[in-house]
Amino acid sequence: MFYISFTQSQRIMKSLLGNASELYKNILFLENLFEFLAIKIPDIKYKGRLPSRTSYEIVFDNVSFHYPHNKQIVLDSLSLTLKARKITAIVGTNGAGKSTLVKLLCQFYNPNSGEIKINSTPLSDIDPKDLHQHMTVLFQNYIHYHMSVKENIALGSIGDEHNTILSAAMAAGADSFIEQLDEGYDTVLGRWFGGVELSGGEWQRIALARAFMRDVGFIILDEPTSALDSWAEIDWLDRFRTLCQDKTTLIITHRFTTARHADMIYVMDEGKVVEAGTHDELLELGGLYASSWYEQTKKFK
Repeated sequence: MFYISFTQSQRIMKSLLGNASELYKNILFLENLFEFLAIKIPDIKYKGRLPSRTSYEIVFDNVSFHYPHNKQIVLDSLSLTLKARKITAIVGTNGAGKSTLVKLLCQFYNPNSGEIKINSTPLSDIDPKDLHQHMTVLFQNYIHYHMSVKENIALGSIGDEHNTILSAAMAAGADSFIEQLDEGYDTVLGRWFGGVELSGGEWQRIALARAFMRDVGFIILDEPTSALDSWAEIDWLDRFRTLCQDKTTLIITHRFTTARHADMIYVMDEGKVVEAGTHDELLELGGLYASSWYEQTKKFK
């Protein structure tokens, strides 16, 4: 009898401690939420606008940046050009500043020094709402939305027709596995509501389809093939060239097999561009890109 009472008391105490721990975590999250909600949005009168249906050339001119409350330099006097209607790839080690560059392009942060220009207009003069209407972005840490396939994809451009969703799925190479699901595009994804769980590569194709929903002139893809196997990557790259025709496209990637298809490749290290050129030019240079390329490709030999 004593043993049973002791065991039950022990379980209750474990449960209480577990709940207290969970409550403490939730309070920490709430603190971050209230801090976010307290941020005051500055009333800025923006002078520039982006013209619709045009080509965009983006120039980073001697840009330096560090995150707030952290003095470590992430981008150090960075200069590069994303040429209009061309595919530009940026490769480099973790922590080189590649994803930070994307955040600056999206105006999540402003450079500490230097300037970013789009078609000679300073990025700081352009209203972020206007900018975001003319670009589409696939972030490295995309969201798994626990809703139907078509709703997942439609979030890329809310209000578009069903045919646009089908076209976006085809562009991402997601149409083949979607059609094999029991309810096709009406299939609920994720475990929260008893839906179907996808593989990492399939979730990434859904996220790519979401990015391809919008017909815009500027595309940013951060690690678009990281969860795809080699065969799926080849299939997607075959579609990619056609999709990005006449669009300014930026790809951030660790995979040199993806980067090689770009018109221009920048190699970043410690916040700087250390090499630049086409795939063949960088191989001939025999530097960091070449050594990394041979290191990656020898795995497939």
